[in-house]
Amino acid sequence: MEPDLRQRIVQKIRGNIRQYGWAVQGVMAEPDGAPGFCYSIGFTETFGHPEVYTVGFHMDLCLGLINEVGELLKKGYEFRSSVLCDRVIRDFDVAFRPLVPASLSDYNNVGKVVLGKPFEAVQMFLPDPNGAFPWDDDCDPSYSQMQMALFEYEGELPTDRSEPKLN
Repeated sequence: MEPDLRQRIVQKIRGNIRQYGWAVQGVMAEPDGAPGFCYSIGFTETFGHPEVYTVGFHMDLCLGLINEVGELLKKGYEFRSSVLCDRVIRDFDVAFRPLVPASLSDYNNVGKVVLGKPFEAVQMFLPDPNGAFPWDDDCDPSYSQMQMALFEYEGELPTDRSEPKLN
């Protein structure tokens, strides 16, 4: 990527963080089959919260989901650990799992430049149409393969529900 274009992209993202509190970076799927993904840039600065990734779904869907997570962070929700939440999509659980930092190194280039440092992150998972998550035995294989293709995870599987932390 040419330096001027890279600088314009970084400046636009920084402007979005100043204006909205975060930005969402999309990365298209690779010809070799690696799925596309999106991630937040700015949750670290604005909320002191890990950035959030989604993997394998249409970019517009990922953008909307990550923006909804940002709105929930404003209300005091936290998704630092393995948790479930039925507020990102009304009455429909999504799950969050912390990512092993080393597994992020190939998938956060713009974020590192914008934030000026490596950052922590969690991945948001969507269940298949029957409500099964990628780690469940009865999950549709296409959901599990695309969502678990890029990263390694820390901690237990999500069982607790995230509730807002009230001051």
